[in-house]
Amino acid sequence: MTDTICFTDKKNNQRKVVDFQALLAARPLRSGIENLTPRQEEILRLLAKGFYYREIGAALGISPFTVRAHLHFVYSKLGVKSRAQAVIKFHEQTWPQVG
Repeated sequence: MTDTICFTDKKNNQRKVVDFQALLAARPLRSGIENLTPRQEEILRLLAKGFYYREIGAALGISPFTVRAHLHFVYSKLGVKSRAQAVIKFHEQTWPQVG
């Protein structure tokens, strides 16, 4: 027995059934730093090294306000609410697991 999802397509008002396992296999879910753009990951790396927004901006040739905007999206993608949580999540996903 396969798991299925049933939904109504509002555009055509037709009921559709989708094989959930096939859907997951075709489009694997991603979480964490894999979702970040290269620029966002670069900013997060500098943040994890202890750089301030001003220093990150100077290193990358962007304003501190742009750094802040990038980090807003980074926090959202990582599902965190603070600099500390973002750095912890970054280290959890980049450091090898000891075991």
